[in-house]
Amino acid sequence: MARVHPTAIVDPSAVLADDVEVGPYSIVGRDVAIGAGSIVGPHVVVGARTRLGARNRIFQFASIGEIAQDKKYGGEPTRTVIGDDNVFREYVTVNGGTALQINMLDPDMLRDAQKHPRDYRHLLVRITGYNAYFTTIGKELQDEVIHRVSHGKF
Repeated sequence: MARVHPTAIVDPSAVLADDVEVGPYSIVGRDVAIGAGSIVGPHVVVGARTRLGARNRIFQFASIGEIAQDKKYGGEPTRTVIGDDNVFREYVTVNGGTALQINMLDPDMLRDAQKHPRDYRHLLVRITGYNAYFTTIGKELQDEVIHRVSHGKF
């Protein structure tokens, strides 16, 4: 059974793997799923409709999966999907996109996109302030993106 600090608030609809830890004063919203081995530190907000894969670590004061900060956002349904083995340090914010944009971080998916680029033609990644189609950037830059998403576990 997940270890949830008594001061944490976890929505009844949230699904936490058995070994998940949720720290003091953290909030886990509705329709959230958190994968095995993940640790949600103290004072963290995991917003509604967020999926976290396995072995993610979220440090204090981070906000993951809240609504878009875009002024055009009109309440449309959005979702934040995060893969496995990610680390979100203090004060990091990961918001959902506008309309039906899905934000996903998963090094295994990026490696598969390198091997099968035709299957991932529309995969966008963020490169120093701009979006680029992952399959159109050079292999060296693809490797760098994977390295950063993997936090050195390339």
